[in-house]
Amino acid sequence: MKPQLLKKLQYPEFSADKVSTLFFRSNGSLDAKENVIKLSSGRVLTSNTIFNSLDCSFLRNHTGVKTLGLEIEARGIFKVEVLSTEGPRAEQGKIVFSKQIDLPQLQTLDLGASLNLWDLDSEVFLRVTALKDNSVFSSASFTTAQEPVREQLKINCVICTYNREEYIQDILRAIEDNPEIFNSHYHFTIVDNGQNLKFENSDLVTIIPNKNTGGSGGFTRGMLETSKGDFTHMVLMDDDIKFQVSMFRDLVSYLRYTNEKTVLGSGMVRLDDDMRFLHERGASLQEGFLALSRTKSRNRDGHAYDAAFLKDTATHAPWWWACFPIEALEDVGFSYPFFIKLDDAEYSFRLRRKGYSVVFPGGFYIWHSPMEEKYSAKIGYYGHRNSWIFSTLNGHEYNVNQFCKDYLRAVASFIADAKYEHADVLHKALTDFLKGPDFIASNAIAINAELGTLVQNEAFKKVDISNLEEAQISNSKLARAVRRLTLNGFLANGRGEAFVDLLKKQPKTCKFLKRRLTYYNPIFGVGYTVERSLTKTISKSIRALWDLIRIKRSLSSALTSFETTKDHYVSAEYWERLLADDK
Repeated sequence: MKPQLLKKLQYPEFSADKVSTLFFRSNGSLDAKENVIKLSSGRVLTSNTIFNSLDCSFLRNHTGVKTLGLEIEARGIFKVEVLSTEGPRAEQGKIVFSKQIDLPQLQTLDLGASLNLWDLDSEVFLRVTALKDNSVFSSASFTTAQEPVREQLKINCVICTYNREEYIQDILRAIEDNPEIFNSHYHFTIVDNGQNLKFENSDLVTIIPNKNTGGSGGFTRGMLETSKGDFTHMVLMDDDIKFQVSMFRDLVSYLRYTNEKTVLGSGMVRLDDDMRFLHERGASLQEGFLALSRTKSRNRDGHAYDAAFLKDTATHAPWWWACFPIEALEDVGFSYPFFIKLDDAEYSFRLRRKGYSVVFPGGFYIWHSPMEEKYSAKIGYYGHRNSWIFSTLNGHEYNVNQFCKDYLRAVASFIADAKYEHADVLHKALTDFLKGPDFIASNAIAINAELGTLVQNEAFKKVDISNLEEAQISNSKLARAVRRLTLNGFLANGRGEAFVDLLKKQPKTCKFLKRRLTYYNPIFGVGYTVERSLTKTISKSIRALWDLIRIKRSLSSALTSFETTKDHYVSAEYWERLLADDK
């Protein structure tokens, strides 16, 4: 049988000058335009990176693959080695295969390797040493001799978008430019919540106008369309990610071998000026709340990340890019109507309760801006409200007294920071949560519109901070005394003006000595300015105390209503009725 492709090493498809170390580590010359690496005698190329290491743990645990082979395309004389390692993209490894080759012209060679997957560590990578000047490495592929468990694959990629035509244009261009990858196995369903895209449908792309029911409604509309077709899998993906087209080639290769009930997620590399920092890779459930899996390492070379961060322990596949078997729709239904935020996490945990594995194969990464860089008071509403819903749906038993303490602490923090509209949004989040799922589901569009009226001043806009100093904390005796007298800034009125960098972790007490504060996001050059008001501090504090009474009266019944109605709100019947209703 002809060797079957598992993984072909990837080259960077954009910004190669920045991200090449996420793909190869070499002291040779990378020609990203021609996708070749030129090596003089003695130069070494390795693939122990987040994109090009082969994830043996994934193959062992979630596929039927048993053996590995290797093909290489090159010209020159080389020593080719395969190394096995347990470490997170470790420098060193155990040599499990070695062969010297002499290729007088650029050609593809099967090296005759037959490695038992169960004899290998968690990862393997390639090391190529040039033994002659002017040698050229073009590509290498890990293969297997196993028969695929499925040959017929049809994958529907669902993209939800709202007034972001430029992102859709980029995706359509990638589809058009790579027919060898997309034509055989893929279709794209673009759900247009803004109902204003002007692109034409094609054999590969269907654009569906949809009323703005948020990401939850947009993705569910795509899920419903997927369920009506002859698809074997679906990919849910954001419109604003940057991705490697070659990841879609690897997806087809892996899906031919993956076990049933396997969900494939992708890690997220920060879309910033550097573009090399691995930011997030799944999440876990801790005391009823979602704990994101974030790396603590600041290494940006694409290999020395925290070992625990890279282990196969993630339980949540974010919908910036995630692949599901079509059977998931029958087994667990559709998205919960969160509108935005935590819909993907809740869906993953629902799948896990039905026996699905949520895994992150090595090499599956996208670039995306972290939520922290896009945070706003409006998003904060969904963050608070939906975290309460998410925890309830996942069996967390709330203690009413602890709930009150946590709520009061959050309100007090906003007031101390003079974020009065944030406090208003938190109050609304609580009010809507206590009204229960029927109110939230039937008023989702109206709620989202109302948030726009609540947040006027504390909405991001272009600001100039060139004449402002950055807020700092003082630990002088006087400053400490003032903090005690003002309840850590809660009752402070302050003097002067400063700015606060929202991307820096700030001590809670660093801001209150200023009367006016500009909260600033340096990535986008936007922010908002607030001013302390004793009147607002008092009125919103009194309201918060009244909220505590409401929590004690209504929390229990609200929690029960979310628990008892959860199956209804993820059903096809509910969503088809909602999305068909144009009122």
